[in-house]
Amino acid sequence: MSVPLNSIDDFEGFAREVFGRKLPGRRLSERRLSERRLSERRLSERRLSERRLSERRLSERRLSERRLSERKLSLFLDFDGTLAPIAETPALAELPLNSREVLSRLSLIYPVVVISGRGLADIMEKVGLANITYGANHGMTIRSGPSGTALRPSGTALRPSGTALRPSGTALRPSGTALRPSGTALRPSGTTLRPSETASQPSGMTPGSSEAALNGFEMDYDVGADRLAELRAAVKVLGAVEARYEGLVMEDKGATLSLHYRQLAGGQVEALMKELDNELAPFKERGLIRVTGGKKVIELRPNVDWNKGRAVEWILEREPFASTCPIYIGDDETDRDGFRAVRGIGVSVYVGAEDKEASYHMEQSSVVGFLSWLIAFAAR
Repeated sequence: MSVPLNSIDDFEGFAREVFGRKLPGRRLSERRLSERRLSERRLSERRLSERRLSERRLSERRLSERRLSERKLSLFLDFDGTLAPIAETPALAELPLNSREVLSRLSLIYPVVVISGRGLADIMEKVGLANITYGANHGMTIRSGPSGTALRPSGTALRPSGTALRPSGTALRPSGTALRPSGTALRPSGTTLRPSETASQPSGMTPGSSEAALNGFEMDYDVGADRLAELRAAVKVLGAVEARYEGLVMEDKGATLSLHYRQLAGGQVEALMKELDNELAPFKERGLIRVTGGKKVIELRPNVDWNKGRAVEWILEREPFASTCPIYIGDDETDRDGFRAVRGIGVSVYVGAEDKEASYHMEQSSVVGFLSWLIAFAAR
C-alpha cells in the first residue's frame, strides 16, 4: 500500500527512504545467478526471454538507484486534480498563481512534464509556462521547447477548428516570448512524421543528443483515419446526448473526447449511464475507440497501444529526461498507466487516499508543498 506524503515530516521521510535506499533487485539477482548456472541447452526459449527481460529490469533498477543517489530527477505531473483543484467544468479549472510560480522554479532545477487528458492548446494555456514539456490528449501529443522560449501548438494539430476551449484569438504563449524554430517531429513506432511549421531540424541531429535537447522535441501519435472518423461520429452522438442533460459538458479535443457529468443532479447520472450504454454500444462493438471512466467523466479515446505510460517511456528516452529517475504524480485512472511506467525505475504518487499501485499518496492541497520542498531539497 502507498505511504502518506502530506507534511514536512512525510517529505523528510520520503528523502530518507527514496534517496537513501537500495531499490529492489537482490532476490532477482540471486535468481538470475541461479539460472545462469543452468545449461543454456536446458533453457527453453521462453525462459531465456524472461531471463533477459528480468536482467534488463535489474539493470534499470541499478541505474535508477544511482540516479536517486545523485538526485537526478524528473517530474511527470497530471493537471486536473493534481496541479489544479477539480472544477465544476473543465473551463473553470485554474492553476493557482503560487503553484505556477513553484512549477516555474521547479523547471529550472528538474525536467518537468505536465501530462493531461486536455487538448494541447488548452493545457498550454492553463499552465502558461515555457521550459517545460507538455503531454496532451493522454500523451498522444507532446511538445517540448528549448530553454528560454515558449511553446505553441503546431498548425497541423489534430484539434478540429472551432472546438478549442479558449476564446477565439486568445494567445497560446506568454506575452513577449519568442516562438521557437521547431524541428522535425519525432515519433514512436506506428506514428507519422510531419514537418513543423518553421525550420527543419539540422541534419545529423539525433534524439537524445545534447543538441536535440537544446532544440526540444515534439510528437503527434497517428491514430489512423478510421479511428478519427469514428471519433467524429461519436461527437455527433454525444452532442445529442449533451443537449438532453442540463449540466452535461462535452469536451472535444480532436484526438479524444470527454463527457463531464459533475454538474448533473444525482438522479440523472443513472439515466445518463444507461443512455450512454445504448448509444455507445455500436462504437464498442466496432472496436475502433475505447470508452473508459474517470472522476465524473467518460473518456473516448482511439483504441491504440498508447497512453500516458507509453508517453512517459517515450519521453524518458530523450534528453534531458534520459538520465533521470522519474517521479509521477496523478489522481485519476489514466494516471495508473504512468504509475506502471515508472515502477521499479522511479516513484509514483497518487493524489487521493491510500492506494495499492502507487508508492505514495497525498492530498491535492499537499502537491504544491511537496514540489516546493523538492526545490529546497535540491539546494542542500
